[in-house]
Amino acid sequence: MHEIQTPPTALTVRAARARVEWLLRGKVGRGRFTKRDAHYDPRRGQVTIGIWLVDRTAAEYTSSAWPIRRATLHWRRYDIVVDKTLNYEFQIDREVPFANFTAAGFLQNALTFDFGDDMHITVGISEVALTCGRTDAVRTDWGVKGWTFAIGAKAPSAAARG
Repeated sequence: MHEIQTPPTALTVRAARARVEWLLRGKVGRGRFTKRDAHYDPRRGQVTIGIWLVDRTAAEYTSSAWPIRRATLHWRRYDIVVDKTLNYEFQIDREVPFANFTAAGFLQNALTFDFGDDMHITVGISEVALTCGRTDAVRTDWGVKGWTFAIGAKAPSAAARG
């Protein structure tokens, strides 16, 4: 798990933005979000945002004697936890089944998460305290077709989306 805890007054906005982008690398532009994947707990001062990413470890592979074979890649949920929150605003402009995670930003006392033009989350913070971790939740209904190259009988050594 990666964790960042820094008071905003100790960093410039530019340095804090770079740290937030470093933590969320690999998720912006690749992750999916549904409106049920956000939770705000005002008593604990914590916001949890679930982002779904394609996961090769939860894939279904077709049986084949050839080293190159088809696979269906599934989605695994990664939770972004924002601690030390002051307030929470979730804006939905249009009802969609899911939205792509397109941007994350840092202002002096707020973190913003953009999901296309359809959904926006703004979290007021007293200091930057982010944690990001993988969960056990897997979605099989959003299967992505792909190809895998396997050496040996079971595990793929490399995989690519097709």
